[in-house]
Amino acid sequence: MATVRVRMFATVREAAGVSETELDASTLSELLESLRTRFGKGMAAALGTKGSEGDRVVLLVNGRNTGAVPMDEVPLRDGDD
Repeated sequence: MATVRVRMFATVREAAGVSETELDASTLSELLESLRTRFGKGMAAALGTKGSEGDRVVLLVNGRNTGAVPMDEVPLRDGDD
């Protein structure tokens, strides 16, 4: 499990009420679930349906767009941003 910094913008920031947080997750999929759990229904609505988040928001790991890679195949490491 990695501790990563999550920076949020626009609708996702509004749903969270903060611009940044740290979460523990091994994959991008786990991270998105952690965001839903921590910030509730507003975050779930902002991110959209599980597995199709990339259709609603741009997801970057260390500045790189995750693109069409399945969320559970995007590994996270300590210090990722």
